[in-house]
Amino acid sequence: MSQKLILPLNKCNVNAGYKMPKYTQEWGFLHYGIDLGNPDKQRTIYSPGDGTVIACGMDGATESERMGNAIVLVFLDVERNDGETTSLACRMFHLDSIAVQPGQAVKRGDVLGVYGNTGANTSGAHLHVEFDTDTQYPQYAVGIKSSGNVIKKGNKDTTVDPSKVWYVGPGQTLYDGYGGSGVSSGWIAQNDLDVPKLPEEAPAVDYKTLYEAESQKVETLKEGIRDIISRAENMVK
Repeated sequence: MSQKLILPLNKCNVNAGYKMPKYTQEWGFLHYGIDLGNPDKQRTIYSPGDGTVIACGMDGATESERMGNAIVLVFLDVERNDGETTSLACRMFHLDSIAVQPGQAVKRGDVLGVYGNTGANTSGAHLHVEFDTDTQYPQYAVGIKSSGNVIKKGNKDTTVDPSKVWYVGPGQTLYDGYGGSGVSSGWIAQNDLDVPKLPEEAPAVDYKTLYEAESQKVETLKEGIRDIISRAENMVK
């Protein structure tokens, strides 16, 4: 059964978008994900969907190296907002702490950890999120120079723009980062903010209750037929 993913933070400042030229100009390399923060500094990260934790932990020898605390997840059969349905790997970098373990199954909304400022190439506390269609090798990320403890060196770009993947869930909000100047300054694109809201989902069908109700209707009908037959037989006598 397919699923839809939501934002990993309930209130999101979008600070740097996917493959934005401004980012490349500033840092000297492509940005294969999206950088998020919370305007109220509520840094708890929630699982965007139902999936499995593939790997997690400190990516470098110290917390100031490589990707910092990182989590790698796989979400199966994702209905993206661009109309595609694919399974996706999800990589999250720069966490302050991690609340899950490798091999753990997670549900949408489960706490994954708290974002922070661990790792290299980071100028402040934020959450880097990237999605990848290569679920066979979910720990392999393109654009890094060498392999670490969690994130491995990839050589093929199979990433997907997060703004074309997830939905804004109930009670969630997206904000233009940098005090509302992210789009005008070129750090994010308008589509990073124009993410559709999660469609209302039909409640799950309780088949047991439905079966019991239908069975009761059948029994009532049978009882009525027996009563009609009994009265007809008495009239004949």
